[in-house]
Amino acid sequence: MLVIRCAYLGFNYRGFQIQPEVPTVQGVLQSVLRKSGYSKSIRYVSRTDAKVSAVDQIIFLQQGDLDLLHFVRNELPADVRLFAYYADSLPEFKIIRKEYLYISPLFPSVDVERLEKAVHYLNGRTHNYYHLIKHPSQSVRNPWMRIFVDFDVSSYWIFFRVAGRRFYWEQVRRVVSLLLGVSMRRVSFETYVNILRGKQYKGGIPPAPPEGLILFKIETPIDDKFVYLEDREAIERWIIDEVKYQIEESEWTFISPE
Repeated sequence: MLVIRCAYLGFNYRGFQIQPEVPTVQGVLQSVLRKSGYSKSIRYVSRTDAKVSAVDQIIFLQQGDLDLLHFVRNELPADVRLFAYYADSLPEFKIIRKEYLYISPLFPSVDVERLEKAVHYLNGRTHNYYHLIKHPSQSVRNPWMRIFVDFDVSSYWIFFRVAGRRFYWEQVRRVVSLLLGVSMRRVSFETYVNILRGKQYKGGIPPAPPEGLILFKIETPIDDKFVYLEDREAIERWIIDEVKYQIEESEWTFISPE
């Protein structure tokens, strides 16, 4: 088995998972694999939505060797890269946690102290995310979850890091949207707390644009066993620079003020 770390820019794709008659990252990968004679479907760790990018998707090939890997790398379009692999027996594979990076412009109305307070309340505590998940197309078995959130601010950007064992559809983008809403004084802190207790907000909480989201790190028990074909930091810089450019051009729908 080959376990491969895959990076991609999501702007030209309708998500990772293959869909009929639209471009997807999985579709591109399987098309290239078919050229080599590989006919099996690939497995993967995490779906990403349309226009969402990744530094660290993980895919699995049931059969294959390094010749196959090098062939695929040479045939892929420039916005998809396979940059590390593990080639050995794999009795079981589990995810320790996933980390997303969301890059947002530092909007003039953002109050960083309010953002710090909101992040501190959310970070590492169990909250109800029912109204921070896209409905009704996904069944939500248990909306009570604990995730970890941190952020850094530069001259022009806010870098949100959101980590946890699992996430629901659009959850990270809606969390970012809510945090920005608090920091912009569109939402009071009392209302914010009530939302995280499961109370519905008028008009709902729109997701932040998909162009700003990056699947940044998938942590596994075999991370130290991967062989790198490209420098990971260079991959990160490539993705982050492109995402900054795209998110500047994106249209935002902010949470409606109280």
